[in-house]
Amino acid sequence: MGDMHTIRQFLSRLPRETTVGEVLDMLADDRDTATCKHCSKPIETHGGDRWFHVSDGSRGCRAASFNHDRPAGESAWDETLSRSWTATPATGHA
Repeated sequence: MGDMHTIRQFLSRLPRETTVGEVLDMLADDRDTATCKHCSKPIETHGGDRWFHVSDGSRGCRAASFNHDRPAGESAWDETLSRSWTATPATGHA
């Protein structure tokens, strides 16, 4: 719920005539990308301290590993990833 409050605050500060395209451009300008130190997948942030996996927008590494195409009887998730791991940039990322 905190994220929704933040989004509403952001949108309330924009002029009424601001288009969706302009909002997306603003967000893209504020984006930072990195590689996750846990799962080595690409991650990004939009000017904040919360990182998300690029593949599906999830915070969790295990959630980002979900594969719809795995054969029946096999786990759809990468079981080697801890459920507690979240998108975190590798050490040394500025």
